Amino acid sequence: MTTITIENYKIEVLVTHYFPGDPGKINGPPENCYPPEPSEIEYEIVTETNLEELGAQLIYEKYGDTLDEIVEEAYLEDHCDY
Repeated sequence: MTTITIENYKIEVLVTHYFPGDPGKINGPPENCYPPEPSEIEYEIVTETNLEELGAQLIYEKYGDTLDEIVEEAYLEDHCDY
């Protein structure tokens, strides 16, 4: 379980799939090259503590474009050792 905070609201999400992406290979013989692939994350919002006051729809409308990035960043902080 990963917790994100948006506008002082703690939201727990369950990450169901994460692919870190691949930088690709763009040098060397063409047969050994391949394009980069972006990261992918799939998740479900599990609890929305105190989110009813703000309204879940407002969160999605306001942060919809960056919600994946916010969840990915929190997931990596929780699960990766740098």
